[in-house]
Amino acid sequence: MGAGACQPADSGHPAGLGEPGEWGTPAYVDATASPAVEESGVVLRAVVDRVVDGDTIRVVADDSEESVRLIGIDTPETGAGGVTEAECGGSEATAFVSAMVSEGDIVFLELGDEQRDRYGRLLAYVHTIDLEFLNMEIAAAGYAEALPIEPNTKWAGDIDVVVERAKDKGLGMWASCGQ
Repeated sequence: MGAGACQPADSGHPAGLGEPGEWGTPAYVDATASPAVEESGVVLRAVVDRVVDGDTIRVVADDSEESVRLIGIDTPETGAGGVTEAECGGSEATAFVSAMVSEGDIVFLELGDEQRDRYGRLLAYVHTIDLEFLNMEIAAAGYAEALPIEPNTKWAGDIDVVVERAKDKGLGMWASCGQ
């Protein structure tokens, strides 16, 4: 996990849902290779450049800078850049992601079946070097809604489950935003 990871003190993991790697971190042929093509799909090794918001990060992969949109989740908007209006929980979601990954951290991008969105961003499930599944951790901590979009729905059912648990427990934005 990145420095100062955001975790509840009692369970050691958001929503008390298990240990790192619980949600199927992909097996890497060579964790130092970039890019690595595997039978199950493409996994890229990348270095975090910065956290943009709760569901988007910037990375450097194979000597190119990329914007990465996390698959399967949607976090509240921060209002940064004046493109959208700030929403309740947006800054908290961004802070949570920033506590999990920060500049210089190594991450692994498990690309979706559809690899780019209409804005040109890579679509990926992001896994930390510590085997944490970032997309799932954000949802489990209560900072995201499920956003399944075909054909990138590999983890949609699991994300739905952790979002519902977070809602039931009143975690993250579900507690602070009156949703």
